[in-house]
Amino acid sequence: MSRKRKILVVDDDATYRQLFTFQLTSAGYEVFIAHDGQEALNWINQQRLDLILLDLLMPRMSGIEVLQRIKALDCKTPVMLVSGAEWPIARQGVELGEPSGFLTKPFTMEDLLAKVKMLLLPVSDIETTSR
Repeated sequence: MSRKRKILVVDDDATYRQLFTFQLTSAGYEVFIAHDGQEALNWINQQRLDLILLDLLMPRMSGIEVLQRIKALDCKTPVMLVSGAEWPIARQGVELGEPSGFLTKPFTMEDLLAKVKMLLLPVSDIETTSR
């Protein structure tokens, strides 16, 4: 039996943390929660993760700052930025951080699960599905 895929949810909004946690655990993922960037970095140093869902706009340390620190650690875990910001702000964040994916708030749970599933596909599965 394969192990549960581990996803870190980083968002300062309790409602979104709860939504992410409910949907992802219902889909069979193991979910870890971080309320801010520093807590996220602590999880990244302690746990082998398969995916990080990272809010773009957070107090104290933005999602871009967290993403840049993750890259400085040479962490290969895919990071999907999530944001409800107006597109010019979000686009700037995407360009600066070069995340593995991006999801705009509000979103449907189907959109969330589809993007998560795509980012968690092994390379061999991606090559097979693209043929």
